[in-house]
Amino acid sequence: MASTLARTRLFRHWLVIFIACGTVSAGAWGAGQEAPAPKPAPAKPSQGTLRFRIPADPATLDWTLAHTNAETYVIMNLMEGLLEEGPDLKPRPALAQSWTQSPDGKTYTFKLRKGVRWSDGADLKAQHFVDSWKRLMDPKLKASYAAFLSEVASIGAPDDSTFEVRLKRPVPYFLHIPTFWVTFPVRRDLILRHGNAWSQPPNLVTLGPYRLSRWEKDKTIILDRNPHYWGKRPSVLRAEISVNPNDLETREQFVEGAHDFLLNATTEDFLEMKKKGVKLRQFPYLATYYLGFNTRTGPLRDVNFRRALAHALNLKAFPAALQGGQLPATGWIPPGVEGASSGLVLEHSLYEARAALVRAGYGEGAALPELDLWVAPADRSDAMARVVTDAFKRGLGIDVTVHAGSASRFQSTVKAGKTDLFLTRWGLDYPDPASALELFESSGGTNYTGWKSAEYVAAMGRVRLGSDPKARLDTVREAEEILLKKDVVVAPLFYTKNSVITGRRVKKLNISPLNYLFIKDVELTD
Repeated sequence: MASTLARTRLFRHWLVIFIACGTVSAGAWGAGQEAPAPKPAPAKPSQGTLRFRIPADPATLDWTLAHTNAETYVIMNLMEGLLEEGPDLKPRPALAQSWTQSPDGKTYTFKLRKGVRWSDGADLKAQHFVDSWKRLMDPKLKASYAAFLSEVASIGAPDDSTFEVRLKRPVPYFLHIPTFWVTFPVRRDLILRHGNAWSQPPNLVTLGPYRLSRWEKDKTIILDRNPHYWGKRPSVLRAEISVNPNDLETREQFVEGAHDFLLNATTEDFLEMKKKGVKLRQFPYLATYYLGFNTRTGPLRDVNFRRALAHALNLKAFPAALQGGQLPATGWIPPGVEGASSGLVLEHSLYEARAALVRAGYGEGAALPELDLWVAPADRSDAMARVVTDAFKRGLGIDVTVHAGSASRFQSTVKAGKTDLFLTRWGLDYPDPASALELFESSGGTNYTGWKSAEYVAAMGRVRLGSDPKARLDTVREAEEILLKKDVVVAPLFYTKNSVITGRRVKKLNISPLNYLFIKDVELTD
């Protein structure tokens, strides 16, 4: 059967023929109505302009507070950190040209590059990192990633080009931390001057390859090349990012030439579009899509009820529905990360699911609860939700009402515990198992399940600080078994690659395993 996109294009094709032949009169559209004007073709992009779409607006561009996928493609092009993850996923110099570590493994000294300036022309100083890290750790700010720096004992700037960090104890993955956006420097003077508006145009001052030119909420984000950028000048002069949650409309716009590439592409997309000279590119992605359980209220407080839902899910149904090269999840930690294990996800078994439901107090004849499910804005989120709701209805007789909204509304809803279930993904912030597992520590602001476990926190302490590699990986598995089998806090669904369809203008484009699209590295044809 032809897809909706194909049918839409066929309708437009015949409509043009009918009008050209004079077979459609004004009266055919109804009395007193005129034939609708043809949809205008998208404007031809200016040379050096890259155009693409994201499905949700950033909740904020304050990188100390940012914590969603929607911010990734914007902040990582506006800002940089002390270090960055290289193609081999090992930290390499960025704003710091070098660093040293003390013999006891607790003190790191970073030397900043000379000549780095903010987009307003001000020099970058080590104090800007001190201000950033102190701001992140300030409990009054309630930053979701405050726990990132929980092992920091002290920070300081002996001079303008030296930033010094003292840890409470050695942390095996510490050099990955200053690659992530919440550790990027801030201008305290601008925050004091503008208050909460410091991260809005025209107040936002940045030091990455691009600067924020315009931001129309839920519509458009425009980035222009930063003339003060310290590094190699990017070939892309301007990025026009449209915000649109409508997947079908986005695909139509790509076909019409309004976008240079299409994120989260499916096999069906490529088969439909390959005659137009597009290319399909796939990149590894360190992320796990999952169904989260609200353990605070309602029937999901009972671990047996959560177990019933997890057993009812047939994970093979997700790749079949999404057609994007997804792989059914076998554990929480995605493949490609040290410590990733298989066999930790509860297997699909309606016998086990129904038995767990009885143990939760819903035996034969008992009235089953109706559940709410919130889905995060993303490509194919409607298809993901259908797989989940069908599994619970057919396997257990449980009805689920699906809700969708903006990224900010999704976060506020699930964070407040106002839904039973939520469907989203967790992409690693750095390539280490700690980045996958720390999401569910009770102290973390991104633990939307409301689950708390002293046993898990103790295990995470050993994961975070373990110096013996084998013993550390054993503890990683122990923590994962608590999460998925003992307490059934979430149900991992699938892993995926970043599948991107690029148009003819795109000569070079890469997306990192941490889901970073660096526009400075994109190359366009003439």
